[in-house]
Amino acid sequence: RILRNMTITDAHAVGEHVQKWLTCNETEVKPFMTGHVAANDIRALASVLSDEHMQSYEDAQNSRKEKPTQKMYTEVLRTMATVLRSSLHMRDTQLKDYPVNPTGKIDITWTRSSSTGRVLWSDVSSFCKVTPDLSDNTQRLIGLGQLADHAQTVLGLQPTRKHCVGVLAGAGELEVLVWQRYKPTILSTGVQEFSFEPGSKGLELLARLVASSPEQLGFCTPYLPDRFVAETEASSSFQGISCHVTCQAILQDKVTEDGSQVYTCVCSPSEVGARELKAVLKIGPKCINEADILAGVLGLPGVPELVARGYMSSGQAFIITAPHGQTLSADTGAKQLLQSIRDVARTVRDLHQKQVMQLDVSPLNIVVDPMSGTTYLIDYHIARDMSAPCAMPSCNLHFASIARLGGQPPTLSGELESLLYTLTYWACDGAVPWKHASTHTSVAAMKLYTMTRGFEAKVLVHCKANLAPALRRLKNLFFRPVYRANVSVDEFLVYREDVNVDEFLVVCDELIQEVQQAELEGSAGMEED
Repeated sequence: RILRNMTITDAHAVGEHVQKWLTCNETEVKPFMTGHVAANDIRALASVLSDEHMQSYEDAQNSRKEKPTQKMYTEVLRTMATVLRSSLHMRDTQLKDYPVNPTGKIDITWTRSSSTGRVLWSDVSSFCKVTPDLSDNTQRLIGLGQLADHAQTVLGLQPTRKHCVGVLAGAGELEVLVWQRYKPTILSTGVQEFSFEPGSKGLELLARLVASSPEQLGFCTPYLPDRFVAETEASSSFQGISCHVTCQAILQDKVTEDGSQVYTCVCSPSEVGARELKAVLKIGPKCINEADILAGVLGLPGVPELVARGYMSSGQAFIITAPHGQTLSADTGAKQLLQSIRDVARTVRDLHQKQVMQLDVSPLNIVVDPMSGTTYLIDYHIARDMSAPCAMPSCNLHFASIARLGGQPPTLSGELESLLYTLTYWACDGAVPWKHASTHTSVAAMKLYTMTRGFEAKVLVHCKANLAPALRRLKNLFFRPVYRANVSVDEFLVYREDVNVDEFLVVCDELIQEVQQAELEGSAGMEED
């Protein structure tokens, strides 16, 4: 309850609030990081770090900027994990995944599992925010605010967890903090000097954390709902028969109080001989809207099947949808990525004809059914029936159209523009130029600059070579040469033109054919060799 009182939009204001609750006592923090690190281990570790990473440390010291400091900590922590045989699994956002929670806006996240897929809140063990100069009180307060927001969410989504540990890391100093569920005060070591000297307190604290197990840092195994019986929809593949629903794993955690928790599940029909179905279970109040939307667009290609809906014994609404698809990434082939972009464009077109807009087109909401190869646009909890008056929900900053960010109503062209940013995210492996922008205004301005004057330097430099032509052609549909002058976002919103969905689909088909031809030529060349 106390942590929830710190949910303030401005990270600096949150940091000021956190500072009022801090108790600086190094000896009280150490019991929460009980990984065994002997004095000899520290000396050996300091020697290895000096030999391998001194240049990175000096670069961070000299620049006092975020990128060199994050690079240094990423390298140092990987080496520490090897030397200390850490059981933590580290994810860093130095190159990708900065816009995606729970790694979003936190530079380093340690997880319980070694999965290389998406990081889930329920898997977070600890986290580190890089703030280059902790002697700058403004930087420190912003870092404290972002750590506090993360701690609040972790404790909220791991309900049996009693505490969590976070690190605020500067170029030559660091601070370790502990949030406890049942105590108002936040423990802190205070800002400690960090170097590769054996006597460095910061080095010792970081080593204790890396040597700790997830459980020693407060991690608790996530809760899964008990098995229950659901009555399926008459229009579903189960045709109204009851089935037993068994949860297997947490698929996605929402960070808002009124959001949903999403699980993979297996539906076992009560009728003998009927096949089991791997599906998705979503629990939460917004499921009601999603169920109504899905029921109204029944049978549209690329829209999930509504298998069942109802209420849990706790009174919470639930829905079950199928299939349980797989998300795409930079490792997915260019042909599959372009086919998925085209197929989702068809889906949003068909939805629009039904007066429905999904309103959250983004990488995590596009999946492929591994059985059929069909691409689906999922997650309709904020979707709207545009034929009825309704308030528009907030948009996903990093993938929303510039017009939507500028306060204009959603359009079909805007949904297609979100597909452009989705392909950019995949092609650049998450290194989108606007990843650090945090307001509607700043994201819109960065997108406009990137897609007009900064495309070569900001996008193509990070882009997979075989997707560069596709990105350029799709980008030119939305940002024509007339926009390459130094125009403002307001001017762009006045003069821009909506993109025709048929034109978008024609370009996608041409791009897919070009990729197929390139693959055929490549295969022929390999056979000749």
